[in-house]
Amino acid sequence: MGLKSQQIWGILEKRFDIMEKEKNTEKIYYDSKFIGKIIKNARKRAGLTQAELAEMLGVSDKSIGGIENGHQFPLVKNFLHIIETLNLTLSDFGISDKIETDKTKEKLFKKIYSSSQNTAKKYLKALEFIDEIL
Repeated sequence: MGLKSQQIWGILEKRFDIMEKEKNTEKIYYDSKFIGKIIKNARKRAGLTQAELAEMLGVSDKSIGGIENGHQFPLVKNFLHIIETLNLTLSDFGISDKIETDKTKEKLFKKIYSSSQNTAKKYLKALEFIDEIL
């Protein structure tokens, strides 16, 4: 999974509960015709046939046709690969990548994330101590 896919996946996990597990198959859960139309338009703009896109993704062209026509949902891994391949973004699908967070938590996360490993361990010990007190 590329960096763009990882970022998008992180946003999707945090922002929406869009996955449903059905027979161990993760699917994007939204409007299949809406998703298909966006993918179809992007594929055409890229000058790709369904067969060419399918080959790039390692799936059948029948699968791409089903997604584009709204008859099936793309698997999450294929959805992310499609986004990268066709240079799409979440906003193309009407999903905001702006996640509202508590400013105090955000400041704390940044402080911990930017610290050295040794300092992060100290932060963890301090937080564990505070948890015991509370």
